[in-house]
Amino acid sequence: MKISRRAILRGGSAALTLPWLEAMGDQSPAELPAAAPPRRLVCMYFPLGVCNEEWYPAKVGPGLELSPTLRTLERVKSQVTVVSGLRHPLAPKQHKCALGFLTGRDPQREDCVSVDQIVANAYGRATRFPSLQFSKERGEPISYTGEGTPIPAASRPAAIFERLFVPESQEARASARRTAANQRSILDTVRDDARQLSVRLGARDRRKLDEYLYSVRDVERIVQQSEAFIDTPKPTVDGGVLDCEWDGDAADVRVKYDLMFLALQTDSTRVVSWLIESEHESPAFPHLGLTDRHNLLSHHGGDAKRLANLAASDRFYVSELARFLEKLQAERIGDETLLDTTLVLYGSGLNNGDGFKNGTGAHNNDKMPLLLAGGRGLGIAGDRHIKIDDGSVPATNLHLAMLHALGLRLPSFSDSTGPLGGLT
Repeated sequence: MKISRRAILRGGSAALTLPWLEAMGDQSPAELPAAAPPRRLVCMYFPLGVCNEEWYPAKVGPGLELSPTLRTLERVKSQVTVVSGLRHPLAPKQHKCALGFLTGRDPQREDCVSVDQIVANAYGRATRFPSLQFSKERGEPISYTGEGTPIPAASRPAAIFERLFVPESQEARASARRTAANQRSILDTVRDDARQLSVRLGARDRRKLDEYLYSVRDVERIVQQSEAFIDTPKPTVDGGVLDCEWDGDAADVRVKYDLMFLALQTDSTRVVSWLIESEHESPAFPHLGLTDRHNLLSHHGGDAKRLANLAASDRFYVSELARFLEKLQAERIGDETLLDTTLVLYGSGLNNGDGFKNGTGAHNNDKMPLLLAGGRGLGIAGDRHIKIDDGSVPATNLHLAMLHALGLRLPSFSDSTGPLGGLT
């Protein structure tokens, strides 16, 4: 008997997706390894590619020689690896490529999990927030659960600050307790429904259903975790973090970097994903003297002025990244810095040139501009440029190598062909 992949067990108003069962005809997902000591992951997506000839370093191998766009990373260069030439052949293309940046696939067409959520599932129980998602208003999701469900992202800095650091009222805590009690009741109902379903399944599927019931118990532990934090005071930080010398898009970038740093510094979370801008938002940076919006600059057509302005926009993004990395490097935790135990993936899913050259501004998702920072304490060497000239390697090889560095030894991820070499 065939059962739909979308079959669900319902309890009250909640629903939990069933695991992959033989009766569904789908391939079983990989098992996650056990959790390891505190390690952190930050994934950031910026839109519309870069001015290629200003971004890609000329020298390949150890001893990173920073390109003009990347020059502000000098103080953290020892923990920066530029990765050039990777691609996402199965991800959405053109202005939808952000959707597949952390999955390597098209989440609108198939169920797939994002790399940040694999890490959050392994390490998220130790913190108030298993993971955080940031974006601009109306930005696409880039984080997806194991069932392929997009995770909504917060866009307003003030709301993010309130969620992270503003103490909740007595009434709000009481409401949270009632919600937790309701969730426990729903899980009880789900277990009863699962037992009734088991009589319709073969022996193999019953074993898979037993695994599912184990995952239900895992959800129970998450509910217990949320309950444990109801009466745990939130960290106290200065609300001045929301102040910025700029307005608009530039201020949004800086303030979110500062909020992300505080979230990691206070151990409120260990996993953050951030859609800095989407291809559709087309930010503008008047404080740089740029009057054209980013999307127009990316369609530069080889025009020298537009390319120069695109490079100026790229340098702004990287300078704010450098400021964030320097703050992580200055924050010590025992014998290591926060940067030593944090992997920071920064990149775009879109190349608007011709390979590593500027070209005419045609958009594709081959030879994406990517860099990996941090992770010295996780075995990442840094201070190097890894370049794949022929575009034959999927970017998910980098994702898989990141998972391995974080202690999660999955055999594969998405369309990966093996962990990317040269990082250690």
